[in-house]
Amino acid sequence: MSPNYEFIGIMIKETRNRRRISQATLAERIDMSASYISHIETGKKQASLDAIARIAKILGVAIDYLIYGSPINDLEKNQSEFDLLLADCSNFERRVIFENACSLKMSLKNNSRLLKATEID
Repeated sequence: MSPNYEFIGIMIKETRNRRRISQATLAERIDMSASYISHIETGKKQASLDAIARIAKILGVAIDYLIYGSPINDLEKNQSEFDLLLADCSNFERRVIFENACSLKMSLKNNSRLLKATEID
């Protein structure tokens, strides 16, 4: 499964805005240009893992939050339910469940954005 760079850009932009950090400030803190940050946020450029890690650190979030949209705190809160679900699964079954959960989450997020877009029209 390859990263969805458009989704990562959206997550960076939303998180940056919630933190009230400008593109220029973020760019300065990670030693990149504001135009590069803009290109990442719009999906025109694919950020390297190093760039995503530096951005995550400045924004105060985990890398997986920017890549998958799943904050660690939510996973910890539901860990016992996941443990019960996976308790009798083989490694193969666990991997298949994980990949399906990632695909489902991405589909939900993408369709949620489409739903909002059609409500405006």
